[in-house]
Amino acid sequence: MEDLPLPDEGVPRNAALEQIYRFGGCYGMAYALARRLGWRAEALVADMRERRGAPYRHVVHAWVVDPEGRAFDAGGWFDRATLPDDFLANPRPGFVGATLVPLDGAGALRDLLAAAFNECDSRFVRAEFGDDASEDSWAEQRMDAWLEREAAEADAAIDGYFAPRWLSAPAAAPRM
Repeated sequence: MEDLPLPDEGVPRNAALEQIYRFGGCYGMAYALARRLGWRAEALVADMRERRGAPYRHVVHAWVVDPEGRAFDAGGWFDRATLPDDFLANPRPGFVGATLVPLDGAGALRDLLAAAFNECDSRFVRAEFGDDASEDSWAEQRMDAWLEREAAEADAAIDGYFAPRWLSAPAAAPRM
Protein backbone atom coordinates (compact mmCIF):
# COMPACT_ATOMS: atom_id res chain seq x y z
CA MET A 1 0.00 0.00 0.00
CA GLU A 2 1.32 3.41 -0.94
CA ASP A 3 2.02 6.15 1.63
CA LEU A 4 -1.04 8.40 1.45
CA PRO A 5 -1.76 11.77 3.09
CA LEU A 6 -4.01 11.74 6.14
CA PRO A 7 -7.00 14.04 6.67
CA ASP A 8 -6.87 17.24 8.71
CA GLU A 9 -8.36 15.95 11.97
CA GLY A 10 -9.31 19.54 12.83
CA VAL A 11 -12.12 19.16 10.30
CA PRO A 12 -14.65 16.65 11.68
CA ARG A 13 -15.48 13.75 9.38
CA ASN A 14 -18.78 13.95 7.52
CA ALA A 15 -19.36 10.30 6.61
CA ALA A 16 -22.76 11.02 5.04
CA LEU A 17 -21.29 13.57 2.62
CA GLU A 18 -18.41 11.22 1.79
CA GLN A 19 -20.93 8.45 1.08
CA ILE A 20 -23.00 10.68 -1.23
CA TYR A 21 -20.01 11.71 -3.33
CA ARG A 22 -18.30 8.32 -3.33
CA PHE A 23 -21.31 6.17 -4.16
CA GLY A 24 -23.60 8.21 -6.38
CA GLY A 25 -22.16 11.68 -6.90
CA CYS A 26 -18.68 10.64 -7.96
CA TYR A 27 -19.06 11.80 -11.58
CA GLY A 28 -19.74 15.40 -10.56
CA MET A 29 -17.10 15.29 -7.83
CA ALA A 30 -14.37 13.92 -10.11
CA TYR A 31 -15.30 16.37 -12.87
CA ALA A 32 -15.27 19.33 -10.47
CA LEU A 33 -11.96 18.31 -8.88
CA ALA A 34 -10.27 17.64 -12.23
CA ARG A 35 -11.44 20.98 -13.58
CA ARG A 36 -10.53 22.92 -10.44
CA LEU A 37 -7.15 21.33 -9.72
CA GLY A 38 -6.07 20.53 -13.27
CA TRP A 39 -5.49 16.92 -12.26
CA ARG A 40 -6.16 13.98 -14.52
CA ALA A 41 -9.09 11.69 -13.84
CA GLU A 42 -9.56 7.95 -13.83
CA ALA A 43 -12.63 5.78 -14.04
CA LEU A 44 -13.53 2.19 -13.32
CA VAL A 45 -15.58 1.10 -16.32
CA ALA A 46 -17.59 -2.11 -16.33
CA ASP A 47 -18.39 -3.96 -19.51
CA MET A 48 -22.04 -4.94 -19.33
CA ARG A 49 -24.40 -7.01 -21.43
CA GLU A 50 -28.15 -6.51 -21.29
CA ARG A 51 -30.60 -9.39 -21.39
CA ARG A 52 -31.19 -8.75 -25.06
CA GLY A 53 -27.45 -9.07 -25.61
CA ALA A 54 -26.48 -5.50 -26.48
CA PRO A 55 -23.11 -4.63 -24.87
CA TYR A 56 -22.56 -1.32 -23.14
CA ARG A 57 -20.14 0.31 -20.72
CA HIS A 58 -21.08 1.52 -17.25
CA VAL A 59 -18.84 4.00 -15.44
CA VAL A 60 -18.83 2.43 -11.99
CA HIS A 61 -16.68 5.06 -10.25
CA ALA A 62 -14.66 8.15 -11.16
CA TRP A 63 -11.92 9.97 -9.22
CA VAL A 64 -8.90 12.24 -9.74
CA VAL A 65 -5.17 11.58 -9.64
CA ASP A 66 -2.68 14.13 -8.31
CA PRO A 67 0.62 14.92 -10.09
CA GLU A 68 2.37 12.30 -7.91
CA GLY A 69 0.00 9.60 -9.18
CA ARG A 70 -2.08 9.24 -6.00
CA ALA A 71 -5.81 8.55 -6.33
CA PHE A 72 -8.36 10.79 -4.55
CA ASP A 73 -12.14 10.60 -4.27
CA ALA A 74 -14.74 11.68 -1.72
CA GLY A 75 -13.42 9.10 0.76
CA GLY A 76 -9.98 10.72 0.61
CA TRP A 77 -6.73 9.35 -0.75
CA PHE A 78 -6.98 5.68 -1.60
CA ASP A 79 -5.09 2.71 -2.96
CA ARG A 80 -6.48 1.58 -6.32
CA ALA A 81 -6.11 -2.03 -5.17
CA THR A 82 -9.24 -1.49 -3.03
CA LEU A 83 -11.44 -0.68 -6.05
CA PRO A 84 -12.70 -4.24 -6.73
CA ASP A 85 -13.78 -4.72 -3.12
CA ASP A 86 -15.33 -1.28 -2.86
CA PHE A 87 -17.13 -1.13 -6.20
CA LEU A 88 -17.35 -4.59 -7.75
CA ALA A 89 -18.05 -6.87 -4.77
CA ASN A 90 -21.72 -7.24 -5.77
CA PRO A 91 -21.80 -6.74 -9.54
CA ARG A 92 -25.05 -6.00 -11.34
CA PRO A 93 -26.58 -8.67 -13.56
CA GLY A 94 -24.88 -8.62 -16.94
CA PHE A 95 -21.44 -7.73 -15.58
CA VAL A 96 -18.72 -9.06 -17.90
CA GLY A 97 -15.53 -7.39 -16.61
CA ALA A 98 -14.03 -4.03 -15.66
CA THR A 99 -11.19 -1.79 -16.77
CA LEU A 100 -9.40 1.12 -15.13
CA VAL A 101 -9.45 3.96 -17.67
CA PRO A 102 -6.94 6.84 -17.33
CA LEU A 103 -8.28 10.21 -18.56
CA ASP A 104 -6.46 13.43 -19.36
CA GLY A 105 -8.78 15.60 -17.27
CA ALA A 106 -12.30 16.93 -16.85
CA GLY A 107 -13.04 17.10 -20.58
CA ALA A 108 -11.97 13.50 -21.15
CA LEU A 109 -14.14 12.38 -18.21
CA ARG A 110 -17.11 14.21 -19.72
CA ASP A 111 -16.51 12.51 -23.06
CA LEU A 112 -16.27 9.08 -21.44
CA LEU A 113 -19.53 9.64 -19.54
CA ALA A 114 -21.30 10.83 -22.69
CA ALA A 115 -20.13 7.81 -24.66
CA ALA A 116 -21.06 5.39 -21.88
CA PHE A 117 -24.49 6.94 -21.37
CA ASN A 118 -25.11 6.88 -25.12
CA GLU A 119 -24.51 3.12 -25.08
CA CYS A 120 -27.00 2.52 -22.26
CA ASP A 121 -30.47 1.21 -22.88
CA SER A 122 -32.57 4.16 -24.02
CA ARG A 123 -35.30 3.19 -21.51
CA PHE A 124 -32.84 3.89 -18.69
CA VAL A 125 -31.75 7.17 -20.27
CA ARG A 126 -35.37 8.33 -20.71
CA ALA A 127 -36.32 7.28 -17.17
CA GLU A 128 -33.33 9.06 -15.67
CA PHE A 129 -33.15 12.18 -17.84
CA GLY A 130 -36.53 12.75 -19.47
CA ASP A 131 -38.83 11.41 -22.15
CA ASP A 132 -37.25 13.54 -24.87
CA ALA A 133 -33.85 11.89 -24.40
CA SER A 134 -32.75 9.27 -26.89
CA GLU A 135 -29.60 7.23 -27.35
CA ASP A 136 -28.48 9.46 -30.22
CA SER A 137 -29.30 12.85 -28.76
CA TRP A 138 -28.97 12.47 -25.02
CA ALA A 139 -25.26 13.20 -24.65
CA GLU A 140 -25.34 16.34 -26.76
CA GLN A 141 -28.63 17.72 -25.44
CA ARG A 142 -28.42 16.74 -21.77
CA MET A 143 -24.94 15.72 -20.69
CA ASP A 144 -23.33 19.11 -20.32
CA ALA A 145 -26.22 20.68 -18.39
CA TRP A 146 -26.53 17.64 -16.12
CA LEU A 147 -22.78 17.45 -15.46
CA GLU A 148 -22.56 21.19 -14.76
CA ARG A 149 -25.37 20.90 -12.17
CA GLU A 150 -23.61 17.94 -10.55
CA ALA A 151 -20.27 19.77 -10.58
CA ALA A 152 -21.77 22.93 -9.06
CA GLU A 153 -23.11 20.90 -6.14
CA ALA A 154 -19.76 19.13 -5.81
CA ASP A 155 -17.90 22.47 -5.88
CA ALA A 156 -19.88 23.61 -2.85
CA ALA A 157 -19.03 20.38 -1.04
CA ILE A 158 -15.36 20.74 -2.01
CA ASP A 159 -15.23 24.29 -0.60
CA GLY A 160 -17.13 23.44 2.57
CA TYR A 161 -15.66 20.06 3.44
CA PHE A 162 -13.36 18.14 1.09
CA ALA A 163 -10.69 20.80 0.48
CA PRO A 164 -10.33 21.73 4.17
CA ARG A 165 -10.33 18.10 5.31
CA TRP A 166 -8.19 16.49 2.60
CA LEU A 167 -6.46 19.07 0.42
CA SER A 168 -5.35 21.78 2.86
CA ALA A 169 -1.80 22.31 4.12
CA PRO A 170 -2.50 20.64 7.51
CA ALA A 171 -3.97 17.60 5.75
CA ALA A 172 -0.92 17.27 3.51
CA ALA A 173 1.61 17.69 6.33
CA PRO A 174 3.63 14.58 7.21
CA ARG A 175 2.52 12.73 10.35
CA MET A 176 5.04 11.86 13.06
